[in-house]
Amino acid sequence: MLMKNEGHKKNLPAAPMCGCIEQMPIVSRADCTEAYTTARFVFQYRSTIPELKAFVSKHLIQYRECKGLNATTNDLKSFYDKLWLEKKVDLYQKEVFDTTIVGEGGCGNVTKAHLSEFVEENYGGDVGKQDHLNATDYPNPHK
Repeated sequence: MLMKNEGHKKNLPAAPMCGCIEQMPIVSRADCTEAYTTARFVFQYRSTIPELKAFVSKHLIQYRECKGLNATTNDLKSFYDKLWLEKKVDLYQKEVFDTTIVGEGGCGNVTKAHLSEFVEENYGGDVGKQDHLNATDYPNPHK
């Protein structure tokens, strides 16, 4: 399997190694692997028994690095940008993606935006003007 060959043996804590974008933590970059499958089907029909049978006689799964924009490989953002240009994803999907895979240096801004939204929703506070958040400044609303 490609992930083991590339040295990826474990997932981040509380995050899937492979899954939907909605399950991923905010990251600056993510690898991208595609699965390609081929199958051979056999069909049998006998005139003495009016029944058609079909089964898979051979099935092969191969894993390859995704190919993105400008021949970039193994980069989920580049691959998704290619899907966007090919109109294979809609605006909502692109926006969700761009708030999860944020690019180099983007984690701090997105994390601050998420924390600001959380505090606003749960406490009615305005943290947009603050330089930092202290967990002890806000009681846990779930207790």
